[in-house]
Amino acid sequence: MKKIYCFNNGGKVRCLLAIALAEDGRIIASNVCNTEEDMPHDLGITSTWKHNIYNEYFGKNNWQLEWIDDGTRNLGFQKALELNSEKDEWERV
Repeated sequence: MKKIYCFNNGGKVRCLLAIALAEDGRIIASNVCNTEEDMPHDLGITSTWKHNIYNEYFGKNNWQLEWIDDGTRNLGFQKALELNSEKDEWERV
């Protein structure tokens, strides 16, 4: 099962950027949210939003979403960020 790491990539109130980062370092979905509390829903953790994108990328239901509160404690997320830093500029977090 492939991992997709979901997290708040910053911003200001009513303009926060939620990111879904695949374990291979590619950003596969994002959403501008009003609050951090909206992010799990808008990225599909507590809804079916974006599931079509995840199915297209990894295959139908061959993925698992994980919300990241503290990325420093998650080695898989750290590896995905490292792989992301090797991508072209437009693909980076």
